[in-house]
Amino acid sequence: MKIDIPKIIEGLRLGDYAPEFGEAVLCVWVNPPRRLREAYTQAVEESVDALRQAQELSREALEDEILASLQQRVRASEQKQREWFAEIWSQGPEGTGWTLEEIDELAASDSDPALLPWLIGRTVAMIGEHRSASKKASTPRSARSPSAA
Repeated sequence: MKIDIPKIIEGLRLGDYAPEFGEAVLCVWVNPPRRLREAYTQAVEESVDALRQAQELSREALEDEILASLQQRVRASEQKQREWFAEIWSQGPEGTGWTLEEIDELAASDSDPALLPWLIGRTVAMIGEHRSASKKASTPRSARSPSAA
């Protein structure tokens, strides 16, 4: 028997970040396929690798050209990560998704610089929680649906 695994979307209550968001919910695709999870991991590793290389070089060795190359690698990795979140946050009902441009605006915003890192951290945690057997065994499905959030 073939089993089609549906996309599972859970709600992330923005009011958990700040009560001023009220009942606003971000729809998070918590069971993306392995290839997508691996793409995110690779993008993060690329950024970490470039930053590690920059730290290992002495200040004298950080010539403008080398520094520019490392900075470009970090920016490219961050762009891949934002594209990944745009996909993960755009699988819910029509009109609830986030575009790459909206994420870029949020990343560039100085009005609440902690919001995007919080959204990213909670999203990654939600995906991890969904994948853990203990959550599936202990949390009723109705408590995890976006409509219940």
